[in-house]
Amino acid sequence: RAGYDADCDATLVNEFAAAAFRFGHSLLRPGLARMGPDYTEKQPQVRLRDTFFNPEVLYQGNMVEELIRGLAATPMETLDEFITTEVTNHLFENTRTPYSGMDLAAINIQRGRDHGLPGYNQYRVFCNMSRAKEFDDLKKEIPSPVVERLRRLYLHVDDIDLFPGGLSETPLMGGVVGPTFACIIGHQFRLLRRCDRF
Repeated sequence: RAGYDADCDATLVNEFAAAAFRFGHSLLRPGLARMGPDYTEKQPQVRLRDTFFNPEVLYQGNMVEELIRGLAATPMETLDEFITTEVTNHLFENTRTPYSGMDLAAINIQRGRDHGLPGYNQYRVFCNMSRAKEFDDLKKEIPSPVVERLRRLYLHVDDIDLFPGGLSETPLMGGVVGPTFACIIGHQFRLLRRCDRF
């Protein structure tokens, strides 16, 4: 195959698997729209929390068709630093046990730490951006109000975890993610293209 290099490693890089490619968690809507044959919205929407490990929701009436039409007609959520409470408070929730839901954002941050990922600032350097010395240095890639929230959460700019840092960036023109996640995802895709013989 053209461009294939048998001597390079196609293994997924840690920062791709543990942080950058999880950007889609910010794109989740709190509910799945249902639409009739004429594409008019039907109520109620199906809440995400009601679908975890619950395939029975699909067996109700014409639910599969309604959900497919809803998915096809609903615009994509835009990337931002917010993740719906359906997966930050109610992930895998047991409805018989109050407050049993898990927090996907917290899991993603902890996963990055468990995997030994360097902080967001290190990846800025890897991606040919300047190393931030203070929080205000982030304002070129991250909106000011978000930088202020990061300042309240982290003692130093070097403490920012990769997942929230990358998710906080303004998406590139014509893109879905900001420069750091675009760099990491692009790096991984180049490796897969060059190194994976399949």
